[in-house]
This record gives sequence, structure tokens and C-alpha cells, in this order.
Amino acid sequence: MPIIYLKTRSLKGISYDRYIKIKMLKNIIFDMGNVLIGFIPDEILDLKGITDPKDRRLLKENIYLHEGWKQMDLGVLAEDDFARQVKDRLPERLHATADDLIYRWYEPLCPIKGIEKLIRDLKHQGYRIFILSNAALSYTRYIERIPAYDCFDGIVISAEEKCVKPHSEFFRILCERYDIDPKESLFIDDMKANIEGAKALGFDTFLFDHNVSGLKRYIEKKGGE
Repeated sequence: MPIIYLKTRSLKGISYDRYIKIKMLKNIIFDMGNVLIGFIPDEILDLKGITDPKDRRLLKENIYLHEGWKQMDLGVLAEDDFARQVKDRLPERLHATADDLIYRWYEPLCPIKGIEKLIRDLKHQGYRIFILSNAALSYTRYIERIPAYDCFDGIVISAEEKCVKPHSEFFRILCERYDIDPKESLFIDDMKANIEGAKALGFDTFLFDHNVSGLKRYIEKKGGE
């Protein structure tokens, strides 16, 4: 913790310096996909039982890797419209599968191992906890199943703001809405571009690679400086 000096005065009129430790890390901001829950297209296809290599390629390229998925995150393309566009590009035999991958990709929801306990511990320690995520409006169907959902002090979703990471405006929306000072905050994401966007605004950052123990050690170190 950084140390500041407070000048005080004794009863005899003699001034002296007293040391007070101030915790500078106050806010911890989590991305959602691949930080709180898994979102890896190949793993989703595995869980859905899709094994044919050609079908996997078609579905992945036309759904999760397609520009339309990003447009849903930006809030400029409706889910139903995207589903129709996808099925126009796919053979009819894959239409039902495409609907499942679009409307129910989060079933089953796969929390990152160990992340719930970490968040609950951080909340108990007095940190304010937030989510800042690029996600479509469909997030409302699964958000309450996010690990430690009840611990979050605020959630900002790109589709609702018509703005995405790593653009600075998206971070500013979070800061203004919840009175967050970037210099007192840690931003956690699995994408290097998003990390760089946060750094440019003065956030401390952590590039997450599913290593919850490493993240915990980093927070302990920063919280104790």
C-alpha cells in the first residue's frame, strides 16, 4: 500500500508525522467470456456433439467467426435477423443445429474453474466488482447464472450501449456510471487488444489465461502495495 503523511498536533502543541496506509486498488472489473464463463467455439461444438469436420467448419465460420456475431455484440443486429442470415448461408440439414448454436450456445454454461470463489473472496475483502463485456442482448437469458452474480456492483454490456471494447468510450461509460477512477481499478480480460485499450485510459490490467491462482496472486500483490 502507498504511504501518505498526515500532519497532526499533540496536546502540547508539538506537531508530528503519522503514517497511514491507503489501499489504492478499489475496483475490479471482469470481462465475461473466457474470464467468468467459457466461450471457445470449438468447445461449444464439442459440447453440442457436432463431430463432422466439414459441418464444424461451416457452423463456426458462419456463426461465431462471422461479422454478424460482432454486430449482435454491438447491438445493431437482432438475434432473429442473424439466425435468418446464417441459415440462408447453410444447407437446410444444419438449420436446427444453427438455431441451437445461436439461441442456446450457453447451454450448458461453463464457469471458469475457481473464479466464483475468487470473486466472493474479493467481495468479502471490500472490493467493488464489475462486469464490462462485449455481448449481445441475449445476455439477459444467462446472466443470473454467471459465477458469483450476486457479488457484482454493476454490469455494462456492449449491445445495450452500442459500443464495444477496446474503444475508450465503452470504458468511460463504466467509469461515469459507477464513479470509477481507472487509477484505482484493475481490468481483467482475455484479449490483448482490450487490455491495451484499458491501459491507455490508466487502468491496471491483467491478461487472463484461465489461471485463477495467478490472478489471485496479482490482486494480492497490487492490493498490498
